[in-house]
Amino acid sequence: MTPKEFCKWMAPAAYNADISPVFIIAQAALESGWGKSTIGKYNVFGITRGGWPVEKCLLVTTHEYFKTKTVRFTAPEKVVKIEHVAGKGLYKYTCKRLFRNYSTLGEALRDHAAVLKHSWPEAWAYRMSPENYVKKIQEGRKKYATAPNYVETMVKMFGTVRKAMKEAGLSC
Repeated sequence: MTPKEFCKWMAPAAYNADISPVFIIAQAALESGWGKSTIGKYNVFGITRGGWPVEKCLLVTTHEYFKTKTVRFTAPEKVVKIEHVAGKGLYKYTCKRLFRNYSTLGEALRDHAAVLKHSWPEAWAYRMSPENYVKKIQEGRKKYATAPNYVETMVKMFGTVRKAMKEAGLSC
């Protein structure tokens, strides 16, 4: 999908969410490559299993970044490869992880909002301001994303999404 097409596809569900539509669409676009790499049909955020039953999940190869090379997962999840990231003090993991498999886009967005609200309650007050919200979910010890440049990347995505939404005749 083009950014404009992706925004049109996401907008109806994003407008019904309790988080800025720009934030939701930008995060989904980044995580899924503008819809090219969804997990199942609707997991556009790359939300891992958490407490979901294994039978409602898909096992997928992905990349994660950690500060140590000793991270392990519980089967069927597993580490495939670990590479040192020069100059960053990080390790890039190629791994098999279980991801949630949603029935609808609305279900994915509702779950995404619930995960954010539960996991970063102190950031929830900022959810209608994309730039502030992304900073808040990356502060402290527990971060939303493991990518070291996540905030900067998301801020760029907000601009791209706002432009695509305007081109599609959608309100930001």
